[in-house]
Amino acid sequence: LYHVGGLSILFRCLLAGATVVLSEPGVPLGEAIAQSGATHVSLVSTQLLRLLREEGFVGDGIKAILLGGGPIPTPLVDEAYACGLPIHTSYGLTEMASQVTTTPPGASRTELHTSGCPLAYREVTVSEEGEILVRGETLFAGYIEGEAVDRPLDADGWFRTGDLGEVDENGYLRVQGRKDNLFVSGGENIQPEEIEEALTQLDGVEEAVVVPISDPEFGERPVAFVRM
Repeated sequence: LYHVGGLSILFRCLLAGATVVLSEPGVPLGEAIAQSGATHVSLVSTQLLRLLREEGFVGDGIKAILLGGGPIPTPLVDEAYACGLPIHTSYGLTEMASQVTTTPPGASRTELHTSGCPLAYREVTVSEEGEILVRGETLFAGYIEGEAVDRPLDADGWFRTGDLGEVDENGYLRVQGRKDNLFVSGGENIQPEEIEEALTQLDGVEEAVVVPISDPEFGERPVAFVRM
């Protein structure tokens, strides 16, 4: 609950008149959902993976599973979709009070490979450099700097997220990675998230993280850590 995304669960439930469920430590997620009768669940990719691997998990009674907090590997989305789970992929950031875009109910598999469309009171665009810019009524008041508040917006009120992406012809946002993760190897721009996405397409690879290491010939080269 010390993350804005987690804290927002309390406000959503307050506004909807719903109950917040906090499971007991050590209880498997699927078991906790079944015992509590939870209908709406907010998960990161690691939790979804564990849920799908949990023996006996069915998912009956779940009306919506919101996925966020970071990249959701495409194979994981496909597996959840094939199981008939009502998943919603999303994109957000603390400075926008969490959620910015989300896929709608009944989204296709292709649409679930994106982060969805902007929610009400929010706007999204992409700069010429490919950086995702956001603005809207949920935008934060600014960063506290001593006794002052710094609100780093451009002349049109857009906040630079530091994330790279694109918006397709239907208004769906595709996030490609962090701008500050990009590095140069032998004169080529390398976006680690692109390699991670390709690695998770391989059979048996559940997660992948790519980082640069120094190299006398290429300057930097990518090295991958994978979880099988």
